[in-house]
Amino acid sequence: MKQPKVRSFSRSVDTGYVQLIYLISEYRGLGLGTELQKFIRTQLRDEGCSKAMLCVSRANETALHHYKRSGWEYLFPNPKGKNMDFYQIDL
Repeated sequence: MKQPKVRSFSRSVDTGYVQLIYLISEYRGLGLGTELQKFIRTQLRDEGCSKAMLCVSRANETALHHYKRSGWEYLFPNPKGKNMDFYQIDL
């Protein structure tokens, strides 16, 4: 499992940006994605963030399903990334 890449800054003052979340296939389905979500939220709250933002491909149905189930909400399309959208969650 790779360490999630989390930054405590984004264009919004109180919003942290999650650059990358990735679980290799043999670790999927074990509840680790949920644990990563908890870890990310804790790290960003500890940095003073009240929200988190990430960008995900519309084609990544597995990730989209997980994020939506975890409470992430659609914000807007990424103007720099074709078929990419930004999502946000309150911490």
